[in-house]
Amino acid sequence: MLALAQAGEWDELVDHELARRKIVGELRLALESGPNPLSDTERAQSETQIREILALDAETRTLAEGWMRELDTRLQSVNTSRRLQNTYLAP
Repeated sequence: MLALAQAGEWDELVDHELARRKIVGELRLALESGPNPLSDTERAQSETQIREILALDAETRTLAEGWMRELDTRLQSVNTSRRLQNTYLAP
């Protein structure tokens, strides 16, 4: 997902995020309902992977926030243009 954010592929990123949420939910359910607790090694590996995922998520979020600010600026510009047109071009 970070690569998609870096490439500006926002629609595809949203699709991946929806799929990711489903996978995470299924994984959480499986872990919570599983009869066997994780071994110390498995727990350490899981914690490392979770930290890596969170770091990637933070980078992706930073890129998405920049994109959202850019969109906001563009929308404000469009709204300003419309108001000017309505003011000066109105009959």
